[in-house]
Amino acid sequence: MEFPGSIPGEVVLNSLPVSILVIDNAGYIRYVNRTLLKLFKYEQSELINQSLSILLPPEAKSAHADCAARYFSSKDEKAMNKGRLVSGVASDGELLNLEIGLTALESADSEYALATILSSSSSVLRINAYYDELTGLPKRFLFKEMSSKSIQACERKGNKFALLFIDLDGFKLVNDNLGHIEGDRVLRMVAKELQSTVRRSDIVGRVGGDEFVVFMSDIESVMSARISAQRLRDKIRGLALPQKIDASIGLITSDCASSHNLDDLIEMADQLMYVGKRSGKGRVVASNTGSEAENS
Repeated sequence: MEFPGSIPGEVVLNSLPVSILVIDNAGYIRYVNRTLLKLFKYEQSELINQSLSILLPPEAKSAHADCAARYFSSKDEKAMNKGRLVSGVASDGELLNLEIGLTALESADSEYALATILSSSSSVLRINAYYDELTGLPKRFLFKEMSSKSIQACERKGNKFALLFIDLDGFKLVNDNLGHIEGDRVLRMVAKELQSTVRRSDIVGRVGGDEFVVFMSDIESVMSARISAQRLRDKIRGLALPQKIDASIGLITSDCASSHNLDDLIEMADQLMYVGKRSGKGRVVASNTGSEAENS
């Protein structure tokens, strides 16, 4: 296969102000545009057929390999990681803060991913990349970074933590019946209610349209985490709204001293949340890592 020569509009790709590269399912670079070469300070011949890890700092290479494997093995849209923040390294060692989006490319003989990359050197881009514009809450990347640091802190105390995945029940009806302006107002109210209900040490983030996550460190027990989750659900239920909403919550608890992948924990909590939705909505479904789920 003559790749990337078969890419339609290659001349257009080279003229774009956005950095673009194509990798195959083995993680090797098959195409780069001129903007990327300028950003990373490489010649094209230095990157083509090289592993993508050449553009990553040492501490990120292992995590990238795991993410790439999950991306190419999954057909789920969630594996696309659009708007994900990553670190890069230029040929001269300069560290780069980047925002990346992936798009699957169809091919008869192999799988590819096209990556669009923005440099987050400007403060405005950094703010938009880290914080949700509507609610002001941390986005997924920043939520994970803050949660990781919290886990490290509570690890020294030998305590447990909890991660909650919250999905609003009935929110679609708000948008359908009252419009998106009212829907945005509801999301801001939910975000404010979550922040005012949790402890100051807890972390609240928004990871989707009507999806929120909460990280609670140093929890006293699994039961106390469940009670906290039920309190959050009840607060959402009690919001003074023209169209009532509820919340389905997946709850994962674990020891801080255990090994953790936050992407996996968020996914596990997400799956527990869907168990609650299938069993009647407005439920808290909890599980300790390695244990069976409990529904309430």
